[in-house]
Amino acid sequence: MGRITPSFRQRYMETIRVLRKETLSMNEKRKNRKVLGNIIMEYWERDYAAMSNSESVSTLDILNLMASIATKREIEKLKERLTRLEGIIH
Repeated sequence: MGRITPSFRQRYMETIRVLRKETLSMNEKRKNRKVLGNIIMEYWERDYAAMSNSESVSTLDILNLMASIATKREIEKLKERLTRLEGIIH
């Protein structure tokens, strides 16, 4: 018989399980768990379909990339807001 390769969904769920377990063992348990939960729900779950089509990188690499993109997007929003607020003040 041939070897069975786990689906992206299986690898994704296993990676999430491991990340949650490791996060829970860190010092700031509640804070880290909430942040990880937000990343999973706000970014990874939303972009799951796009991530599942990638075959060239590992699951964790994809998750990291998507989180980085989302972080950059939030930074850009905050920069725009800061620029508007500075314009109001001056």
